[in-house]
Amino acid sequence: MPSWNKVGARKSTSETPSDLSESRVLANLAKLALGDLTDTPVPIPPISADAWSVRHPTFLSPTTAQSLLGTHAESSNTGAPNTVPADSTVTLPFNRMGFSISASSHGDLYFFGGATDWNKRFHNDLYRYSTTENTFSSLQCQGDVPSPRSGHVTATMGKVLLLHGGMTSASNRDDGFFMLNLALSRVRYRGHCYLDSLEWTKIVPAGKAPQARVYHAAAVVGTTFYIFGGSFGNIRYTSANCLWSFDLSTLFTQPTWEIVQPSTPEHPVKRLRHFMVPFYDQLIMFGGQEDLYKYSTLKDTWSFHLKTRVWSKIQSTPDISITSGDQAAASVGSFVYVFGGNCRDLRSNYISAFNMHGKFVFLAEQ
Repeated sequence: MPSWNKVGARKSTSETPSDLSESRVLANLAKLALGDLTDTPVPIPPISADAWSVRHPTFLSPTTAQSLLGTHAESSNTGAPNTVPADSTVTLPFNRMGFSISASSHGDLYFFGGATDWNKRFHNDLYRYSTTENTFSSLQCQGDVPSPRSGHVTATMGKVLLLHGGMTSASNRDDGFFMLNLALSRVRYRGHCYLDSLEWTKIVPAGKAPQARVYHAAAVVGTTFYIFGGSFGNIRYTSANCLWSFDLSTLFTQPTWEIVQPSTPEHPVKRLRHFMVPFYDQLIMFGGQEDLYKYSTLKDTWSFHLKTRVWSKIQSTPDISITSGDQAAASVGSFVYVFGGNCRDLRSNYISAFNMHGKFVFLAEQ
């Protein structure tokens, strides 16, 4: 039976059934990730300080690949998994820290992992929230499921969820790179039918790859997944300021990471607990802290132009800029929205919008 997990570059020129299987899995992931890419402009919603609302989602029973394919196979062309009927016994999983959240183009939010009791208990569960249906469900995945972790990063590309790094215990960092098939499909191989929906695959890259790290930032632009910074090492944690890229089109040949070398000397300092979001052909990065223990909070804003490979420091208004780490951020149209964060024992509930054609705009304090 072919192996569907922990796949990567083949070391031998002779192809075995397992090699062919691995190639099919990588090619399928690449098609799912790259097939939905579009240049359609994102509509820019009006900015309002009164846009908050509280939503009480319907909790659905756990979702499996079998239930998706057996009950809702007709939704396979949408890429947005449907779920089975509501179950009143299902409860919201969160009171946790260090989990990741990623949005898909179909209006779904995916939550993965995190820790409770201040990194004493780690999780590797995956939940989906549908913003269009206001439903919340647990996704029961198969394959090479990432171990419980916190401080990792995730992003979506097409019908694939990408996950990198994180801590699997209070003293251990992980360098694992995983992809999850979010599409509804069956794969046939040598007369056998295999389910690959909600299937995790660990990617084994050819050549160099990012060190194990935690509290880094990630973003997707076009066909490429980027990560910057983070804390690595298991004794005295060191922060980084390298930008790594993984082009998902390399899944068709050899999965490959690349260090993105800037073309000019200017670049951001090492950092962790920062955020990074895509903006057309740029990466926008803000804040964080230089050291895991010194709480040396940063409040600088940088843009990285992917074509010229030039870092540029963006001047923002000092009295409005958020001076904390662990913020949440997202880009919509020409705006980057930033919420929350912390520094030492202080917690922020500011929300700001950064206009890429101007400066930070204070929106609300709840």
